[in-house]
Amino acid sequence: ALQLRAEDAAASALAFDTSLDRALTATAAEALRAEAAEAARQRLARGHSVAMERADEEARALRLEADWAAAEQQALKRAVSETEGQLAAAEARAAAAEAAAA
Repeated sequence: ALQLRAEDAAASALAFDTSLDRALTATAAEALRAEAAEAARQRLARGHSVAMERADEEARALRLEADWAAAEQQALKRAVSETEGQLAAAEARAAAAEAAAA
């Protein structure tokens, strides 16, 4: 009887040991999954941050380009206005010269 109890105790200990090993293995696997998920989240966060910085740089470059184009457009408008004024003055002088010649 004592032998049977010892064998039962050994079997119970072995079953407990096997259950403990499974639990520890599952816990370790879960910890590894959590670490992998955190590493992936950090990579995504860094990638997002880099993408946002690039987008900001591109937006700044586009704003500078738009500002330059607007300044160039204003300069062209002034040049056209000055040319139109010079043309009108030349036409007026030509009309005055024709009137004086007639």
